[in-house]
Amino acid sequence: MRIRSRPRPGAFPPTLLTIHRVGVALTAILLLFLLVVAILLTNVPRAPVTPTSVSSIAEMDAFLERLVGSGNPPGLSAAVVQGDDVVYQRSFGFADTPAGERATADTVYKWWSLTKLLTALAVLQLEDQGRLDRSDDVRDHLPFFAPTYSGEPAGPVRVEHLLNHSSGLRNLRAEVLQWTHAEGTAGRPASELLAESFAQYSTLRARPGQRGYYSNYGYLVLGELIAAISGRGYEDYVVERILRPLGMHRTGFELTGTMREHLAAGFHPLLDFQTFLIPGIGHLDPYIRELDDPRMWFEPFYLDANAYGGAIGSIADATKFLGAFLHEGRLEGRPVLSPAPVRAMLEDGWVPAGRSNVAPLSHRRAGMQHGLGWWVFPAPTGDRYQHTGAGPGFATIFRLYPADGLGVAVLANATSLDREGIADRLYELFRSSDQAGLPETATDP
Repeated sequence: MRIRSRPRPGAFPPTLLTIHRVGVALTAILLLFLLVVAILLTNVPRAPVTPTSVSSIAEMDAFLERLVGSGNPPGLSAAVVQGDDVVYQRSFGFADTPAGERATADTVYKWWSLTKLLTALAVLQLEDQGRLDRSDDVRDHLPFFAPTYSGEPAGPVRVEHLLNHSSGLRNLRAEVLQWTHAEGTAGRPASELLAESFAQYSTLRARPGQRGYYSNYGYLVLGELIAAISGRGYEDYVVERILRPLGMHRTGFELTGTMREHLAAGFHPLLDFQTFLIPGIGHLDPYIRELDDPRMWFEPFYLDANAYGGAIGSIADATKFLGAFLHEGRLEGRPVLSPAPVRAMLEDGWVPAGRSNVAPLSHRRAGMQHGLGWWVFPAPTGDRYQHTGAGPGFATIFRLYPADGLGVAVLANATSLDREGIADRLYELFRSSDQAGLPETATDP
């Protein structure tokens, strides 16, 4: 006769006991993790909330001083172009906190995706020269470009589809961090990277030409298109045909002597979601200049394929770029750029924005459109044009309000920033400058 023992009241059967012990262990690990996070959070620089309104330049400056005083970002440069004048150009905090270097109008920041505006302008310049048409099938210029959709060869992907992100190409995110190189080391040619990676990205997520799904990869293809048609490197073309004519001598893709003297050190808080992406770079030692828990400072590094985000530049140069767009290619009364490409970037090729990391629900509800480079927010009182840039160490934004004759730029050396809130306040302040009695200009001494 077998006698089965009964568990004591309140005791767990063996299987449940194992589950219970695992649960207790996981709970302990979770609590330990939360404790470590809480300790780190006490040391993370906390940025003050952007005010919902400002009534004066002094109030705007006071907020930006508080912002950089928080240490996140360490430094920031902002500017407003109104008509033919730079009416606001101020820098706050430190371009390089460990070295004690203050931010100035000449401080150069990594622009990240603001570079796409240079790329789009270069493509449309080539069209203006009669060397391509935005309706061209991309494969007519780049034979490797043969995407598929639903298992079949895709219909024509046109140059315009790449410009307004309606090609259907998927976006590059953390992967592009592998396509970088620390200063002093060799990178890989963009053409080689595209040739190797195209099979991985050749399946389109949507039919071309329908909606704008933001794609860094599409702009890398445009960079290769510029090189193929112009017969020179993408970077050389942009420098010689856009930056130098505009007098943007502290903007480029590599640090020149004068740029190096004013370089902002990229800052990144360790407790940030993008921290989990940074190991994608690979061997980190050449990239990290200083690690001061919970802060990380970057050494200068470059992108192997620059057309989506490799430009480096100053706020003073940004005002020249915005000014040219407000005056159809004229700067200080002089014709610098052909007006046709500038007009095309503001007027042509709009498609509704599909869901992406740059088009959250709030943007789509506001009617966001992808234009030929710029993002467009139509409004009865005047359309707003915008682009942002973000990546390890830097956050940026450009805004245009053609109906008001206003342009706004903000550059900062931190991975995250309330760029849109700051740009909103600057626009509101100077749009109503006549009523507010603001001085004609407000620039650094």
